[in-house]
Amino acid sequence: MEERFRSELLMGLAEFSKEVTEKVDRLLIGLLQRYQITQKTTELAVFQEDTNILLMQRYIASLRLEGKSEATLEQYKRAIEKLSESIYKAFKDITTNDIRCHLARYQTIRKVCKATLDNERRYLSAFFRWLTVEEYIEKNPMLRIKKVKSEKKIKKAFSDLELEKLRGACRTKREKALIEFFLSTGCRVSEVVGLDIDHVDFSKKECVVFGKGGKERTVYLTERCLYYLEEYLKSREEQGTLFAGKKNQRWSKAAIEKCLRSMGERAGVQNVHPHRFRRTFATNALNKGMPLQYVQRILGHTSMDTTLIYCVVDTENMKLEHKKVA
Repeated sequence: MEERFRSELLMGLAEFSKEVTEKVDRLLIGLLQRYQITQKTTELAVFQEDTNILLMQRYIASLRLEGKSEATLEQYKRAIEKLSESIYKAFKDITTNDIRCHLARYQTIRKVCKATLDNERRYLSAFFRWLTVEEYIEKNPMLRIKKVKSEKKIKKAFSDLELEKLRGACRTKREKALIEFFLSTGCRVSEVVGLDIDHVDFSKKECVVFGKGGKERTVYLTERCLYYLEEYLKSREEQGTLFAGKKNQRWSKAAIEKCLRSMGERAGVQNVHPHRFRRTFATNALNKGMPLQYVQRILGHTSMDTTLIYCVVDTENMKLEHKKVA
């Protein structure tokens, strides 16, 4: 209850400067350690809270029917829950200004970047659009809340030197097989986690993966990837999941990310994570002449615009292409 009181008070101070808000927050934390706060509960308030929970559950259920992943559902759920905790109203009574104050307070307290803040706005916008379409509310309060503009930074792929350093830092056959698989297929880490050995066709040098929404697609394996994958599988007794962790259980997303971070530390390469291998695959494929639509299909993107975000075009290649037409 103390946390809710603190949240509502800070929301009311959203129009003031960051320094004022932080000073009040520090004072408030000290006071709340000495006092206990209780809320005047009415039947209406309880009814509103129950109704909000029911609507959120129905919305999440509708997204699940659309094929959204559980990780995506959790992101939507957290955003809606944070709004409910911040603004203690029924969803039908929430105004545009309420949401603006909530987002401003969220940015001030959590100190999130603009991209993260815009993600929060997108989740809420989709939710209130659904409430409007389903006629749970008459007016969508998100219509006048614009996209949060943020700086577009180019996220770099691994250089050839960095890749060789990472390969040299591998200590096990599993690590070698893992990075070659990422580089060969451009798979998401969630897709790699779900793979079994029988998803791989070693004779055709192909692998069937299941992407977002359970969409099936085929990715392709290089000779190098096949070699290290076969060497890794020969060293194992259990032959079920493709990449196994402790006790031959399926290797988790968190464990793979931790493994790659450790590998990066050993190699002296910064920012080593699964998605950067995906970006590297896309960039290398495009720079070596693969048509963009093929890159799009291998990555499993529904939009070509999304694929372009992943690709960093080699400036030297761009100069050569320019000379051909200039």
